[in-house]
Formats: sequence, structure tokens, C-alpha cells
Amino acid sequence: MIYNFAKEFKGGVRGFDGRRVAPLKAALLLVANWEFTPSRGSEDEDFDVIRVGSGTLASMYLLAQLEFFCRLYSLYLERDGRPRREIPDQLRKKARLQVNQKRVNGIDQAFVIYLYRNSDTLARRLRRLEKSLRIADRLRRIRDPVMHGTAEDASIEPYFLALLVAMFYYSVISN
Repeated sequence: MIYNFAKEFKGGVRGFDGRRVAPLKAALLLVANWEFTPSRGSEDEDFDVIRVGSGTLASMYLLAQLEFFCRLYSLYLERDGRPRREIPDQLRKKARLQVNQKRVNGIDQAFVIYLYRNSDTLARRLRRLEKSLRIADRLRRIRDPVMHGTAEDASIEPYFLALLVAMFYYSVISN
């Protein structure tokens, strides 16, 4: 499924365009060809190292891009995470924003803000999934350890992240 998405992915729509296309496609192909191995196994060949490490590389890139997509398609945020308009107190509390926070730079915060009062099809679907899967909590738990290098194994959840990217992409091209 992810392989087919990566092969089909062409970009050309807002957020999935220009110089973003090749790295996104590369990250998706890394996930599609990733081989999870509980132990490192043989890493004598370059391709073996790439195959085993690809989940880590893809996870870091896809997390950053998902945060960008949440900000880009949010009703309340600019592309760089600055507020586009006043963020209601109820949403500030739900997204765990600090009182004087001038920029949203956490994927879980951007995700919660993206969902808030957003009526597009993807936001409605993700709100339903959020209730049962707690996606924002899951993103919060993996973001800092993966992005700051403290995770012993940063190859966590590359399939989950790739599927979220696919959901954003297909939502945008279908509109």
C-alpha cells in the first residue's frame, strides 16, 4: 500500500510541490522497503545498512512534514507555526499551548489545532480516529525522542506516519 502510494505520488498540489516532492517520495520508498529487524544482523553491505536504517530516516522526515501539513491546512496557523488569527482559550488549553507561546512547533499541538473547527473531509475523519486512537498523544510521545535523538530506536511507527501523509495528500488532490 505505501509502495503504491510512493510510486503514484507526483506532488503538484499545495504543500506537496516543488522541492518537497523528491524527499517525500524518497521517505515513502524508504518506509515501503524498510525491513524491521530486532537485531542488527549483517550490516556488511551498504544496502543492508540503508534497508535497516530507513525506518529511522523516514520517521524523522515524515514527522517534520506532517507537522508542516497540519499547520498549512489549519484554520489558525501560518506555515511557520505563527498564529494566523487569535487562538481561542479552549483550543489553547486542549493543544497545551503556553500563555505567551508565539509559535506552534510541536506536531501534537499542530494536529490538535488542525482538527479544531476544520470542516474538511480529512479533519472530520481524523477527529473520529482521534477519539479511538489518540493520535495527538501518539505523535507527542514519539516526536521529541525521534527528533532530538534520544530514542534508542527511532524507527518507530514509520508506517503510521506514512499513512497519515497519504491521508493528507489524497485529501488535497480530491478537493
